[in-house]
Parts: sequence; structure tokens; C-alpha cells
Amino acid sequence: MSQTECQTCRTTPPGFFEKYREFLLSPGVLTAAINTIFLIIGFIFEYSGNKQYSDICFLISAV
Repeated sequence: MSQTECQTCRTTPPGFFEKYREFLLSPGVLTAAINTIFLIIGFIFEYSGNKQYSDICFLISAV
């Protein structure tokens, strides 16, 4: 019996998001990402002069 290898049947390794999907979608990582976004938005409002909106964003980020 001859054994032939399939050259086109290679499996590709999983990508970054496929490999770490469960970790990236965990509640702790999502909470940290949302808090980071509110912190950045707060800094943008702070430097643009919207003190009231920046305070709200900083408060949301801290909670």
C-alpha cells in the first residue's frame, strides 16, 4: 500500500482572537476595557473644556 500525503489539506493554526476568545470575552476583561474607554473619553472632555461631561466619565470609569 502506498501512503500519499495531501499537500493541500494542511490545517492552519488558530488566530489570536480564536485562540484567546474565551479570555477576551470574560467579564473582567470587558469591564476593564469599558472603564478604559470612559477614562479616555473623560480626558478628551477635560482637555476640550467640558468639565461636567469629563466628571461624569471619570465617575463612570471609577465605578
